[in-house]
Amino acid sequence: METKRCPICLQTKNITEYYSYYSKSRAKNRISNYCKPCGKSSSLIRAKRHYQNNIEEKKIYAKAYQANPENREKVKRWRTDAKIRHRKNLQNCYVRELLRTRNNLTNADIESIPEIVETKRLQVKIKRKLKSLRNGKE
Repeated sequence: METKRCPICLQTKNITEYYSYYSKSRAKNRISNYCKPCGKSSSLIRAKRHYQNNIEEKKIYAKAYQANPENREKVKRWRTDAKIRHRKNLQNCYVRELLRTRNNLTNADIESIPEIVETKRLQVKIKRKLKSLRNGKE
């Protein structure tokens, strides 16, 4: 059995404890650098650090991607789907937008009272429930 050492936990583990992926540049399957538990726990941290270290390049790439005529429809569809998803799940960004537009609150107002987002979310849930009951859906 092959083994590999994880650079995060410093343990030597069987390669079945590592994810495998296909490397296009090398045209073959590769074994991940990090074991599965370490890879899951630290992937978000590494991704955020990578973004912060390369923020200018990421912004340039995103603008170029969105400006490409072939991608405009895809970006528009993605934004529409995201808006629908945020509305359906009452995510923070959607609830904050409601507070800004319907209640004329500023970002400073919303941040100064953290409970206001959760209160608005509950209010919207109650309104939706009452509407569904009136329409006989539940």
